Order: sequence, then C-alpha cells, then structure tokens
Amino acid sequence: MTARSQGIGAGVAAGRAEGAAPWAWLAVAAYLAMVAMNALANTLPLFGNTTAEVSRRYPTLFTPAPFTFAVWGAIYAALAAFVVYQALPAQRGDPRLAAARPLFVLSSLLNVAWLTAWHADRIVLSELLMLALLACLIALYRRVQAWLAPASAAQRWLLDVPFSLYLGWISVATVANTSITLVSLGVDAGAAATAVTVTVVAVAAALGLAAVVARRDPAFALVVAWGLYGVSAARRGESAAVSGAALALSLLLVAAAAWALARRANGRAA
Repeated sequence: MTARSQGIGAGVAAGRAEGAAPWAWLAVAAYLAMVAMNALANTLPLFGNTTAEVSRRYPTLFTPAPFTFAVWGAIYAALAAFVVYQALPAQRGDPRLAAARPLFVLSSLLNVAWLTAWHADRIVLSELLMLALLACLIALYRRVQAWLAPASAAQRWLLDVPFSLYLGWISVATVANTSITLVSLGVDAGAAATAVTVTVVAVAAALGLAAVVARRDPAFALVVAWGLYGVSAARRGESAAVSGAALALSLLLVAAAAWALARRANGRAA
C-alpha cells in the first residue's frame, strides 16, 4: 500500500468518525432523557399514576409479579454501558455501532412515549407504541447482526448483550401489554383464560428458544426466563396450570441459555 492510499484510507475513516459524532451524542441525550422520564414517571408520579397502579387496574393471568420489573435496572445499566462505549472517539466509525445509533435513539423516544401513554391510562395507545418499540428493537437486533457478526469481547458485552436483554424483555412486555389492552377493551376469555395464558406462555418461551437455536443468544433466553418466572410467582396459589407451565418453561430457557454459553465457550476453545 502506498503512502497516498494510506492517507486516503485514514481520511475516509476520519470522515466516518466525524459523521458519526452527531448520532453518538444524540444517543447519549436520548438515553438520559429516557432514564429521566422513567424516574419522574413514578416519583411525580406522571398523571397521578405509578406504573404499577395502572397495571393493577387491568388484572391478567400473564402479568408478572412486581419484583420481576427490577430487571429494568439491569437493562438500563447495560444500555448505559453501550451508550458510553459507542460515544468513545475510537468507536465512532464502527459500522455496527453506526447501524445501532439511529434505531437506539428512536427506541428511546418510543420508550418515553409509551410511558406517557401508559401513565395517562391510554391503554390502546400504549399498545400501539409498545408494538412500535418492539419492531424498532427487532430491526436494531437484526441490523447489527447480534450474536452472528464477528465481534470482540467488548462488542459482545457492550452491544449484543444490552440489546438482547432489551429486546427479550420488551418481547415479554408486549405480551403483557396486549393482555392488558384486551382486558381494557372488555375482552374476557372466560373459562378459556387459563388455556389461553398457558399458550401465550409457551409462545414467549418459544421466542427465547428460537434466539438460542438461531443465534446462540443466551441473554435473550435468560431475560424471557426471568419474565416467565415472574408470571409463575404471580400466579402461585391462583392458577396452578399457569404457574407450573411458566416455571417449567423458565427452567427450560435457563438450560437452553447454559447450552448456548457452553457452545460459545467450546467454539472459542477450538
């Protein structure tokens, strides 16, 4: 390679990094706005409602136990690590991070919009926003080729893991939001409620297993397992069928995640 071509290559890389800078800082701002809104939503509380109070107005068999929502702490911590990592000057020109930034900004705005609708008790609107957030995170997950693209350990932990956790939990939250939306509209499964919920639990578990089979993604499976464990705990003493199915499938997902981790460890050792 000539000195001239080296110079041109360096110039292109510098240009990419410079062009990525606005999106990098937008990602930081969007994250801070999202976290601030989540904090204010329950401390004010927004529209006089906490998140849990709105949920309690529309009881469903799929709503997880309150402790389950502590997972947001882990998700926001993982996203904070991503935000710091993607803002580092050395990472500005990385193509996977460049693909993630615009969709992350959009996902943060949708998160804030969902909170506003939920606390305002606009359940149908919250459902539409939740579906939009789910679609946005699926697009991000696919665009960065999470767990498929060759990646350093830093990118696995600071890009793939955060968005696997986020997408996995929003997948569970979408099912819960949909159940609540149906209740808010007066839809009642009646005697079939238990069978319908067990089916929904199985579908959620299938999503976690699909992530393991297709991508060997342990984080997605683990966060879905946590959600199903929360469903099991919430239905204990109320519905043995739902509680038992959710617990069994939660354990299956933990085993699948362990298998994925073992396969990845063996792949590195080979």
